[in-house]
Amino acid sequence: MTKVSIFKNFNIVAGNKDIETIAEVIRNGQFRDEIVSLRKLLLSGNQKEYYQKKKSLLAFTQSGLYEGGRKPENLLEYSKLIILDIYKVGRRIGEIRQKAIKCKYTYCCFNSPSGNGIKIIVKTDYSMAKHKDAFLKVQHFYEKLLNVKIDPSGKDISRLCFFSYDENIYLNNEPVTYKIIAPMTVLKDVERLILDVNSKKIDITNDYETWLKIGFAIESEFGESGRQFYHEISRFSEFYDPKECNLQYDKCVKSNSSGITIKTLFHFASKAGITAQFDNSEVIMREKEEKQPTSNKFVITEEYLNQRYDIRYNVISNKFEYREKGEEKFREMNENNMFVRLQKDNINISLNHLVALLKSDFVKEYNVFKDYFESLPQWDEKTDYIGELASYLKSQDSKRLSHHFKKWLVRAVRNAIDDNYFNKQCFVLVSSKQNSGKSTFCRFLCPPQLNYYIVESIGTDKDSHIAITENFLINLDELSQAEKAEINAFKSMFSKDKVKARLTYDKRPTVHARRASFMGSTDRWEFLTDENGSVRWLCFEIDSIDWNYKNDIIIDDVWSQAYHLLTNTKYYYDLTLEEIKENDYVNKKYQVGSPERDLIQKFFKPGDEYDGTFMSSTDIIEYISQHSAININPVQIGRELRFLGFQRKPKFVDGNAKYGYLVIEILKKE
Repeated sequence: MTKVSIFKNFNIVAGNKDIETIAEVIRNGQFRDEIVSLRKLLLSGNQKEYYQKKKSLLAFTQSGLYEGGRKPENLLEYSKLIILDIYKVGRRIGEIRQKAIKCKYTYCCFNSPSGNGIKIIVKTDYSMAKHKDAFLKVQHFYEKLLNVKIDPSGKDISRLCFFSYDENIYLNNEPVTYKIIAPMTVLKDVERLILDVNSKKIDITNDYETWLKIGFAIESEFGESGRQFYHEISRFSEFYDPKECNLQYDKCVKSNSSGITIKTLFHFASKAGITAQFDNSEVIMREKEEKQPTSNKFVITEEYLNQRYDIRYNVISNKFEYREKGEEKFREMNENNMFVRLQKDNINISLNHLVALLKSDFVKEYNVFKDYFESLPQWDEKTDYIGELASYLKSQDSKRLSHHFKKWLVRAVRNAIDDNYFNKQCFVLVSSKQNSGKSTFCRFLCPPQLNYYIVESIGTDKDSHIAITENFLINLDELSQAEKAEINAFKSMFSKDKVKARLTYDKRPTVHARRASFMGSTDRWEFLTDENGSVRWLCFEIDSIDWNYKNDIIIDDVWSQAYHLLTNTKYYYDLTLEEIKENDYVNKKYQVGSPERDLIQKFFKPGDEYDGTFMSSTDIIEYISQHSAININPVQIGRELRFLGFQRKPKFVDGNAKYGYLVIEILKKE
């Protein structure tokens, strides 16, 4: 049975156990209470406490047995096991798990502590020296098999795996070893060498030390599959003993890296008179790449960063993020701090060159919005979480509110993940009551995992325009305090799908997709200022808000339903023509009034061809002036007539068209 070390507090060896025993611990729920508690923290959005408490779990190093610490030099016996970490798989967890279990190479498979990821353990035939190569090959195989991205940090030989709880953990007692095939040219060279040794019956092992080095050389390239090569080369020695040869190769396989490569075998063969020409250029080139020092500052810096950090480029925040090897959480990178750290460690690269390296394909892109939605628990297609949340908003227009709330949420999802789409409407809660909870409700809509990507009370400057490309939600808190120019500027932002701006370190402006959706609240009934229409605003009068939504609703479930409606159904989330007309009509009561509108409504109402009187704007102004001493703006009269629904019609007099309105005089009618 393969034994590995158990660690507490990351670096203290707490014992050794075989994988079968570890699997049983995960199955029987020894850490069930801790894992359930951790998963609840994640569901509640308390990620900081989750990561803090997760560190208290015991962990194991699948790579083998350690003594005195967890550094590579502390590794006593290499296990040849590779662990794959697939995190934030969300609704695909069942599908991915079943595919992994069906694979003949899967030794063990279980759910991660978060419950939203999978761990897979695979047996290989490689040595410790080739651990990284083995990991990359296994990683590539499983990424293609499962159609997922696998955490690259598994290539670190001392990587920890925390204990979990999974009563359905999979353990294959007879897994097929994943054989890491050596490059064909190297394999052919070794086979040619052995044929020459056999035909000439030459002992190239010469002495005990040479025999040991040849064993390490073969193992470094072929791992377990090189055992037969060792026998065939060793059998011409007068001291050859099959049992002793096996024992020595076992030691080669289990040992820490000796630094010997396959080139050593060719060296001793040549010394022994094996004169065949070997095409070992691939070995030589690989060793040059691995061993030869370089003065190229980019190569040196890449190696330094790869050894110590995981780095990614967040395409939403347009920031570089990093974490030290072994850490769980990424942090925003301060390029100046990283530059100083490099200088202290004698890595001679300029700040400009460091930034150029980071902005190259050396650093992979990361989309936090896509990552969030793709990792959500799959919606059960039964529970209407969106409708339940909307029900906590008490309104006389609850049916229309719930209908448009659902549509707006789905549009918000697409707006966040699709660079060629934008959410045209702002969802607004209206209530004259102070401290009614409107703003708090709007903030609740932002899931804890994205709490860095919500902005309140933006302006109309350049930074505000950049903000709509770097955030998920914009909360226009207290629209009642906004000036007319700001209201109109916000409306203009709703219509933007792209923003052209020059970001930090950029030499020229670049185009960025707008990703933010707008929501807002106000305690003032009249806040809309555009008489030409207000279809960009979805306004709903709220009587009250039931605060229990904060305890009863998990916002991730709401967004999971919205994401499912977007990606797995034909749900129509844009406004129809009828809804646009209805919304424009409803919004009239939220329009800022004017003296001209009040006077028109006092003296007239719209008429038709049967009972209406034709009056031009001038006629209407003269009429109002006769009955009121208030000064009237002629331009505003025309705007208000159109806003109030008076139809502008032509009247032909002597062949010339005169435009006016069909009106009913309220005083005359009375």
